[in-house]
Amino acid sequence: MNSLLPCRDLQLPAIIPDETLYSWCARFNKVSLILNSKTTSNILFGNSNAARRHDIQYQYINFEKNTQSLLGKAELLLNQHSMFGFYKKFLPVKLSEIISNSLLHGDNPNARTKMGLNKYPTELSMVLKHCPECFLEQSRTDSFNWWKTSHQFPTSFFCSSHGTPLELFKPPHYRGICNHLHLPNDRLLNTNKLVICTEKLFLSGLNKISKWGYLINDINNNLADDTLRWCYLQKAMNKGWLSFDGSARTQEIRDAFIKYYGQAVVNFFGREFLGDLHDVNSGFIAHLLRMAPSRRHPLKHILMINFLFDCSDDFLSTYHEVKRDLEEGGSAVCTEKLKCNQKILIDMVSKQGFSLNKVASSLDTSVTSAAKFLDKESIIRIKKPRIVGTDQEIRLVQLLKEGLSRKDICQNLGIKASFIKDYLGCHTTLKKEWCDAYFKKQQLSHRNQLINTLNRHPDLPIKLIRRLPSNGFQWLYINDRTWLLTTLPSLWKR
Repeated sequence: MNSLLPCRDLQLPAIIPDETLYSWCARFNKVSLILNSKTTSNILFGNSNAARRHDIQYQYINFEKNTQSLLGKAELLLNQHSMFGFYKKFLPVKLSEIISNSLLHGDNPNARTKMGLNKYPTELSMVLKHCPECFLEQSRTDSFNWWKTSHQFPTSFFCSSHGTPLELFKPPHYRGICNHLHLPNDRLLNTNKLVICTEKLFLSGLNKISKWGYLINDINNNLADDTLRWCYLQKAMNKGWLSFDGSARTQEIRDAFIKYYGQAVVNFFGREFLGDLHDVNSGFIAHLLRMAPSRRHPLKHILMINFLFDCSDDFLSTYHEVKRDLEEGGSAVCTEKLKCNQKILIDMVSKQGFSLNKVASSLDTSVTSAAKFLDKESIIRIKKPRIVGTDQEIRLVQLLKEGLSRKDICQNLGIKASFIKDYLGCHTTLKKEWCDAYFKKQQLSHRNQLINTLNRHPDLPIKLIRRLPSNGFQWLYINDRTWLLTTLPSLWKR
């Protein structure tokens, strides 16, 4: 098949920066007037299917040899003009080298599994994506159209240049192989255009996912699964979604995840990809947080990163911190950090004397789980003395019968207003006595206020009296109108 390409003065179209190798093969197929895409694939790769994989081709060494390296070295093409450059960000370095070598020299079926490609939704796995604004620009500047590599990321649903939603096309294919080498202006694609939801929350979610995908692709770090797991757990701890033993409350995280994205986004990626989020194990979330064996698809990581982190600086600082902890002390250091709430709880309750209710509330956990932890650790907590059955209760009853306000009683006895409310709720007779006594004190106080105000301003009309501070009139008008009638008889004649 190599003889189909001339060995001297080989004329090939240049590959454009950010163009997929699949796109270049489609353009080569068109300008060469080769009607059969399998023939084109054989000419370029020595294999009838390699060129027709739209995401990551294989046998790149053959391609480099057959094109006389005019488009660049095989490894450069693999990393910059296929999806492998994006996927390798989430692979351990050694595994990345093994997969890269496999794709350069052949087609190892295990390579796609190791990258997590087989975990992607079937409906989206064979989609080609294009920005309508980019389409117009390409037509104007290049006089032809081509597929951008960055648009084909599994996280890309909006254009990074124009911020517009990408159009999704699903060409006919069989077992991951396109039936033809398509270009964006292929009429056949328009008959296979996917229609997606236009709901505002849905599009907003896809836009955020797209931005994170472009950001991750631009950074130099490799984002290993084990490091990302600790990042997720640390952020979940900050949001109050970890138990005192450092384990994740997956169902709480799941509920917040669904609320954040909305059901439309969850349905878009589907149960096949995300797992059963409504199951007790919470689908893919539990697998990411518990670091279950096997490779995780990068889109799952992007979904979690976007959900948990507010901005890129927040994520990168957390990632570098976790990475440093793992390098210096291993997983033991990260585990210890996840249990920091234990130390805070013990210190605030046993040493600083805060109430268990207050500490549990500040740590966003239940009083029951906090109490169980302290009991398990044999921590003696300072309990406030009981009121019922003590001299303080006698004093409380006395002050209530005298008609003091709840605020004054709280200050005198150092107890909560909520306790007084509950106590009166359990003692209805005492509550009536207190209400009557409190009313009489208020009545006497407001009568004295009005009399004193009238004595200080004997010549002022009542309209102006009512505007003076602490005049007592309004309370008496509502609660003691009979007395007002006797005291100010002229008021009712007007």
